[in-house]
Amino acid sequence: MRIRVWLLASLAALRAGGASGDVELVAPGVLSTPLNERSAGLTPSGDTLYFAVRSGDGYVSELFRSRRLGGRWTTPEALPFSGRFVDLDPSVSPDGRTLYFASDRPAPGKSAADFDLWSVALSGDAHEPVRLPPPINSPSTELAPALTADDRLLFASDRPGGFGGLDLYWTERRGDSTIVRSFGTPVNSQESETQATISPDGSTLVFTSVGRSDELLAPGAAYPRGDLYLSRRTGASWSPPIHLSAPINSPAAECCAAFDKRGAYLYFSSERNFTLDQRHDSPGLTRESLERGLGDILNGGGNLFRVSALELGTFERRAMAPDTLPVLVGPGTISTAANEFGGTLSPDGTEIFFSRSVPRSYAYAIFGSRLSSGHWSAPEVVPFSGHYRDFDPVFAPDGRRMYFISDRPVDGRRPTNYDIYVIERDGAVWGTPRRLPAPINTSGNEWFMSEADDGTLYFAAQRDGSGPSRIYQSARGSGGYADPVPLPEAVNAPGLWVTEPSIARDQRFLVFSGTRDGIAGYDLYVSYRLAGGWSPAERLTAHGMASPTRDYSPRLAPDGLTLIFTSERYPTRQDAARPMSYADFVTFSASILNGHGNIYSIPLKAAGIVPPEP
Repeated sequence: MRIRVWLLASLAALRAGGASGDVELVAPGVLSTPLNERSAGLTPSGDTLYFAVRSGDGYVSELFRSRRLGGRWTTPEALPFSGRFVDLDPSVSPDGRTLYFASDRPAPGKSAADFDLWSVALSGDAHEPVRLPPPINSPSTELAPALTADDRLLFASDRPGGFGGLDLYWTERRGDSTIVRSFGTPVNSQESETQATISPDGSTLVFTSVGRSDELLAPGAAYPRGDLYLSRRTGASWSPPIHLSAPINSPAAECCAAFDKRGAYLYFSSERNFTLDQRHDSPGLTRESLERGLGDILNGGGNLFRVSALELGTFERRAMAPDTLPVLVGPGTISTAANEFGGTLSPDGTEIFFSRSVPRSYAYAIFGSRLSSGHWSAPEVVPFSGHYRDFDPVFAPDGRRMYFISDRPVDGRRPTNYDIYVIERDGAVWGTPRRLPAPINTSGNEWFMSEADDGTLYFAAQRDGSGPSRIYQSARGSGGYADPVPLPEAVNAPGLWVTEPSIARDQRFLVFSGTRDGIAGYDLYVSYRLAGGWSPAERLTAHGMASPTRDYSPRLAPDGLTLIFTSERYPTRQDAARPMSYADFVTFSASILNGHGNIYSIPLKAAGIVPPEP
C-alpha cells in the first residue's frame, strides 16, 4: 500500500487560512506542530492563547502560552506552575483574568489520583493554582472546565447518577451556594460527553462525544475516538445534538471545542493525519515514507484548527437528519404527560405562556413559566385564568397585550360560543380581560388571533355559528377595527377547515392549521403574500412536520426564525414484539409522548418556510 498525507493536497490552503474555505490550521509550525496540541483557550483580546501539549499516550500533558505580536504567534512558553503533573483542558474566563484547567495534581484531603478542576489567576504577581471546591469537584473524575459569558461553569464528570461514561454538567449560583446541574438528555447519553463550549450569546453548544453511532471512523478502526456535536438552545432546553459534517469532523479524533470570546471562531483539536491508501496496486508502505509522514504537522498527533462560527450553520444543515427535528420545548416542565398546546413566547424570550386542558377538553386554563439560568420554572395558572375555559394565548408584537380565547360570561350570561379577549400588562401586573367588540366578535365562534406590526388582526371564525371555519383579516384604524374580510380561497381553500392563523409581523407569510379529515387530521400550512394576493396554502411536511397525529396551534417566535407548534405525536407500537400489558399502559400514559399535546419548536427553514424577500 502507498502512504499519503490526509489533506496533504490542501495543506497549502490550510497554511494560507482554510481548507476549501472551511477549516484553518492555526499557526502551522508554531502552535500546530508534529507534537500533540489540544484545547485552545484565548483571552478576550485574542492576542494570548493557552493550550495543552500531550504525549502520544496521554501520560504527560503540560500547559503552554503563546502571544501574538506583530501579527505572528510567539514560540510557546510553559506556564510556571505546569510540568510536574498531568495538566490539560485549559480555558480562559470571559474577563480574561482566570485560567481554568483539569489536573491530577495532589491536594489536601484528596486521596485518589483522579482529575479535578483547578483555577489560577492570570493577572498580577505569580499565583498558585487553587482546586475548585465541592460540589464542583467530587470523589469522581472532573474534566474540561469552561466558564460561559453568563458565569456558568461547564465541565464533564463521571460522578454517580449520570447516563454513562462522562456526562456534561453546569453550575448555577444561588446566593452563596453553587448548584451543579446535569445537561440531561438529549445532550448526555449512555456514551461519554466532554469538553463543552457555549457561544457568547448563549445560543449554541458544541461538545465532544465518544462512541455515538454516527461518529466517523476510519476503515478498520478498532475503537471510537470522538467527534464534535452541535446543539441549539430551544427555550430552557437544548436541541438533539447534530454530528457536525466534514471537514470539521474526520475519521480521526476531534475534540476540545472552544469559542473565542467574540464568538467569531470555533477552535478545536483534530488528529487528522496521513492514512493508508487501500488500493491493491499501491507500492506499499516504506520506512522512508512512514518517517516523512510522522515528521509532518498532520501526523496523527493533535493539531489546533479553527472555523468561522458563521460556517457552523452550513455544517449543521449538511448533517441535519429528518429525525432530529422538531424539538420538544421544556420536556418534563412545559411539555409533560398532560395536554399542553398553544405556546407563545414573550418578546424577550424569557417567558412562555401556554394552555393545558383535561382530556376531552372539559376544562382549559392558561399557564405561565419563566426562564431562569437556562431552565423553565414550574408553570403556574396566570392570575386572570382558572375560572372559565381560557386558551390559545398570543402576545401582541410589543408584548404589552395578550390575546386569548374564552367562554367567560358576557353581560352576566355564560355564552355557548368562544370569543376573543385581550388583556394588558404593565410589567408583571396583569389588567382586566376585555372582550373585543364588534365587528371582531359576533354571536358565532371566534378562534385564535394574531396581530401584525401595523395592528392588523388575523383570526379564525365561524361567523354564523356553523359551517367551516375561515380565516379573516381586519385592519385597525383611528376609529377602531374595520369589518373583517375573509382571506381568498388560496388560504380558505374549499373543503379545508382552517384555523389558528399566525401572521408574520411584516405580513409576508401566514402559518395556520387546517384539516380535511375532521379534528384528528390537523396539519400545518403556510401561505406567502404576493403582489397579487396570497399563494396557495402549502402543507408543511419537511423534517417530520406532518405526523400521523394532530399538528396544530402554530406561533412565530420573537426571533423571527423559529416556529413553535403543538403536536400529539407518539411512538407507534405496531411493530412491537408483544402486546401492551397493563403495566406498559400505565407507563405509557405517564410518559411525555403519550398522545396528548406537547409543544415543539423548529427553525422556519427546517420546517419548509422560506418567505420571499421583501
